[in-house]
Amino acid sequence: MTSPCAITDVASAMGLIPTRKQPDDWRFRTKFSLSINPKKDVFRDYEADADGGVYDFVIHQGYAANLKEAREWLKSRGLVSDDPVAAFNGKGSGVLREHIYRNPDGSINRKSVKLSDGAWRQMRYENGTFTPGVKGVPNVPYGADRLAEDFSDKLAFIFEGEKDVERGWDRGLLATCNVGGAKNWKDELNAHLKDRTVCIVPDNDKAGTNHAQKVYASLTKSGIDCFILWDYRDGLPDKGDFSDWMDANNDDVDRFIALAVSAQQKPREPVKSTKAKTDEEPEYFQITEQWDEPVDGCAVLDLVHETLLRFCVLPEHSAPAITVWIAHAWAHEEADISPILAAISPEKGCGKSTLMSVISALVPKPMYTINMSPAVMFRVIEKFKPTILIDEGDTFLKDNEDMRCMLNGGHNRQTSMVWRSVGDTHEPKPFKVWAPKALAMIGSPADTVEDRSIVVHLKRKLKTDKIEGFNERRKAALHPIQRMLARWYEDNQISLRSCDPEVPEALNDRAQDNVRALCAIADVVGGHWPETLRQAFVELAQAREEAQQVSNGVMLLHDIAEVLEGRTDPKIGSSELQQKLVLLEDSVWENWHRGQQITTKRIAQFLKEFEVYPDRDATSRFYHVSQLRAAIERYDR
Repeated sequence: MTSPCAITDVASAMGLIPTRKQPDDWRFRTKFSLSINPKKDVFRDYEADADGGVYDFVIHQGYAANLKEAREWLKSRGLVSDDPVAAFNGKGSGVLREHIYRNPDGSINRKSVKLSDGAWRQMRYENGTFTPGVKGVPNVPYGADRLAEDFSDKLAFIFEGEKDVERGWDRGLLATCNVGGAKNWKDELNAHLKDRTVCIVPDNDKAGTNHAQKVYASLTKSGIDCFILWDYRDGLPDKGDFSDWMDANNDDVDRFIALAVSAQQKPREPVKSTKAKTDEEPEYFQITEQWDEPVDGCAVLDLVHETLLRFCVLPEHSAPAITVWIAHAWAHEEADISPILAAISPEKGCGKSTLMSVISALVPKPMYTINMSPAVMFRVIEKFKPTILIDEGDTFLKDNEDMRCMLNGGHNRQTSMVWRSVGDTHEPKPFKVWAPKALAMIGSPADTVEDRSIVVHLKRKLKTDKIEGFNERRKAALHPIQRMLARWYEDNQISLRSCDPEVPEALNDRAQDNVRALCAIADVVGGHWPETLRQAFVELAQAREEAQQVSNGVMLLHDIAEVLEGRTDPKIGSSELQQKLVLLEDSVWENWHRGQQITTKRIAQFLKEFEVYPDRDATSRFYHVSQLRAAIERYDR
């Protein structure tokens, strides 16, 4: 629900004086334990472990016992309007149109109000006036009174929204819809269509298709003869509807009715398993019901970001990258490259499992696993299209070439296919491995996997790090954010498909491929996210390069220790050291860079990080063995 007024005005009306101010965080009390966010109009009391919006704040501070009293208190301070529609709008939203729902006897049931920001508000009718909220009000279809009064045998049309229904009424159709648009048809509405033949008219988009199939399944279950008018969508623009069809066909309602009658003569299609009917799906792959109203993408990502930092200790700049990767899991079908999110740590106890658990509460159809065979992986992806979340990857990926191959192949839509023989005839069949994937493990993954990943290096929690524990109750509380992400993706698919984002020039070619889809999401979301995300990627790449530098240096010290084993000479020449390193068994130094051996200059650059420098005599450069051994003792453990 949008805020009825600015929470900072509410705090002022309460006589609260901030002890510290930041743009998105005003603190109160001597210990700064009360926080309000002026940008989001929410509060959090850290001492009482309470949070919420403006109404919750009024109740929490003791000025009201319930929402009604909270609203009256705000009215008494002049902070909200007396007009119930304006009060229910939220700041800056005007009314575009209103639709009066009536009961079968003709009495007013409710008013559905569309605001200029695209949101809908429902208002009950009591004592001759409309007030916000419809809890306890019977759910009826639009035009329930018309359905009750019509005793003819003509077709009844179900449209997706009130605008099309009213257009149909104007042209003599018996038409209806449910309140709330797509996905909100309820079984109790079927009684109003008993003994009728019903034509379901879908809008020309994915949501319209799913809605039509849901209504069809519901009516069929109730024994009502019904069919879906698919053919009328031929030639309609994307997201086109009945009104668009009428505009394009000179308002020829007779032609529309003829299309419906023709469709009525065709055999009825079987009831399909749809987004609206998920009881046949495994519980862990249930499809998330979208948020009822359009959402602000920037605010939703901010909420995801805050949630990650609430439960996880994360390295600097990694939270924005993880946040947008979670949104990428929803928008995965709009991407051509799907980077793996790789959360790696040097040891146990660094919060990998907690991070994966939080991510699993926010992504679509999470498949959280600590072990999985390649055969299971490609079959699950092919059938359910989940988000793959692999924990404890270090325990089973190291020697699993098939799994690594699928992780690598699933990075690019064009290569995301594996072939297997199936059945008694060994018929070759392709299986998709195109799915969002996150990986958590101790140590680094294989180079080919890491190269296709957005890498987050986790560290152990310090005593000074203040985070909350994560459990099933708190996981369930994140479901609204999951629903908001689902709604944001549904409303922004076209924008994502057409977005061609700029990627940071500081990244190499593969890294630019990895971040491109995520940069598109940030650009469509807007606000601070385009800059925040790109800066995060640049900083993460730099940190990764620095970490790699140290890691390579330690590896070099380890191999130098092998070279020096048993050596009594106090010096070793730079060229001699380089040659002995190259000749080691399974040496990485023989093909260090583009097939070339590591150079003495590069060895000196690595050793400089450990304060070991070459010396020179009259003929050549050399290292003091004692300095090398001191560095080995300190760093190679």
